[in-house]
Amino acid sequence: MGLAARVIRPSVVRAIVSYTALTVIAWCALFPILWAVSGSLKDEGEVTTPTLFPSHPQWSNYREVFDLMPFWRMFFNSVLYAGCVSAG
Repeated sequence: MGLAARVIRPSVVRAIVSYTALTVIAWCALFPILWAVSGSLKDEGEVTTPTLFPSHPQWSNYREVFDLMPFWRMFFNSVLYAGCVSAG
């Protein structure tokens, strides 16, 4: 094997750096969403703990949102407002 066989081409290095940067950016963009969903599944005593995954997911938290708040009316208002702003 000559020296040319051991040299890494610049395109390979560029691809590695690009994919690494994209992975870091994607993680920074998606981690807050994961953290919010994880927090929404925790019970009141577990919300302040810095664990990512709850020990016992509380799916009933989502049912309470729909039962205690006019969620669909607020959702419709948000969609209507966003549509009006986008339309100009």
